Amino acid sequence: MAKSAGHLLVLCADTESEEGAGLVASAVSIHEPDSATPDKPVFTTVSDALHVRVQAVPDRGFELTWESLLPREGAGEYGWSPITRSNVACGPEGCAEKEARCAVDLPASRRQDLLGRVRQLTRGGTIEPSVAQRLMDDLTVQALLGDDVAAWTVEQLDRILVIGQGSRDGLAQARGLLDRARAAGCPGLVFPPDEPPPPPPDPAATAADLKEKIARSKGRTSPLPTPDAPPAGLDAVAWLVGGRWEGTGALPDGGGTLHVEETYRWGPERHSIRFRAQNAGASAKNSSAVDGIVFFEAKPGKIVLWNIKPGGGLSESAVTRADRSGCEFVGADGRVRLSRVAGDQQKRVVDQLRGGAWTTVVTASYERHPR
Repeated sequence: MAKSAGHLLVLCADTESEEGAGLVASAVSIHEPDSATPDKPVFTTVSDALHVRVQAVPDRGFELTWESLLPREGAGEYGWSPITRSNVACGPEGCAEKEARCAVDLPASRRQDLLGRVRQLTRGGTIEPSVAQRLMDDLTVQALLGDDVAAWTVEQLDRILVIGQGSRDGLAQARGLLDRARAAGCPGLVFPPDEPPPPPPDPAATAADLKEKIARSKGRTSPLPTPDAPPAGLDAVAWLVGGRWEGTGALPDGGGTLHVEETYRWGPERHSIRFRAQNAGASAKNSSAVDGIVFFEAKPGKIVLWNIKPGGGLSESAVTRADRSGCEFVGADGRVRLSRVAGDQQKRVVDQLRGGAWTTVVTASYERHPR
């Protein structure tokens, strides 16, 4: 029993034997027996995937800690880790669960790079259930540690890899766990508010600056001043973030007109850029969106783009050039060149390798609009 704001609360639970403070249960029901309302639980939950650790707090009702079975350091070892906390307490509006907050406390030593494992698994067929489950668990830990690429991979896993029906329950549980942590405000999972896009380059100002540099260099023996260094990390492509890009162009071989919409937004803690591309206009009703993520991979020191292929599977490209005039992505599926022009506009050229040479297959114009 526990009291909260003068109300008496009674706990009923299917308890389990676990070390630590409070009672641990997979099924919990909390009642207010003296309530004048019809007899029903103030709070109830049944979960096969999460433990609930319940502690009575003097004059504040019950504190609930939601725990998940996750990999520990070391091969094959698992343990229960706290994810979120909340309170079942009473107030003027009645008694209910409230004050959800993040409880993740994973050490930095649990961080690991899973990109290579994901890449390797995309090259095979159906993933064995035990391999898929361990991958999902490891990705979940990395997502809770603030790795947005891991979180995105969990969200898209059944589109990236071929997993059996038996692995889908585990995937749903992993997604639900991350949703719970995000709703509780865990910083590595919360998206920042949308920001206005950065100002576009001013061609007149750029030309004037170049003329001034040339004028200053006349009569000197030193070489012309070099352009400013491009932005570091994801800042090199941050100009894509914000608003809604609408693109139009001609498809190859008389395939008709291209009309697409793309949106880019910062991921949690600005460690990634999430994007979505889909057909615009009337054709959007019968088309599926292409989801992707842009991130900086530290070990090779490059910006990488992952996106889901239309038929499933993972496509990867890397930024080979990025400066204030635009950027270039190159991958096994082709090359995309983006050039910024006056205002919120860009030109885009898509090339494919044919006979050992790059051949342009699509040219499009994009303009940014408010969402």
